[in-house]
Amino acid sequence: MMRKTLGYFAFLLLIGNVVQSGAQARKTLPQPTERRNLYPENVDAKAEIAEALADATKTHRRVLLIFGGN
Repeated sequence: MMRKTLGYFAFLLLIGNVVQSGAQARKTLPQPTERRNLYPENVDAKAEIAEALADATKTHRRVLLIFGGN
């Protein structure tokens, strides 16, 4: 019974240290920089998709399209 109680106590101390160190790490992270234009404006999306599909056909790979906008 005593060993079980000591095991629980050690576990709680370990969890407390992990939570506390995680909280300290969150406080020291730098603020994210603001990006307004993630995607270039002068891009021909249809041409890029066609190029990716042609390359994927040659190399027997798949294409993953990610859509987004500013």
